[in-house]
Amino acid sequence: MLEMTESAIAAMKRTLQGAAGEASGVRISLVEGGCAGLQFKLDLEPQADANDTILEYDGLPIFVDQETGKLIKGTRINYVEGLDGASYVFQNPQAEASCVCGKSFTPAASV
Repeated sequence: MLEMTESAIAAMKRTLQGAAGEASGVRISLVEGGCAGLQFKLDLEPQADANDTILEYDGLPIFVDQETGKLIKGTRINYVEGLDGASYVFQNPQAEASCVCGKSFTPAASV
């Protein structure tokens, strides 16, 4: 469903470990916002919801609800560090349009 780079997995694992046992996984969801319509959101969660798809990448649990899963199928998630800081970059093949920063997108009409 998703492609995650080693740097993205490592960054999420560090964040999850910093939660000191209060979270068991990372939720990937979409919220309205950004300059292209929908924005990716990452949250630490204590557990998956009953209808979530649970993905695992090198021992890292990722929780995705069904509606989000349809819109982000095939998305590549990377974590990049540069002079201006660090951030996750999302490349969604189902996007009709994307923000230059890689954080928001407009879903294709066929999705």
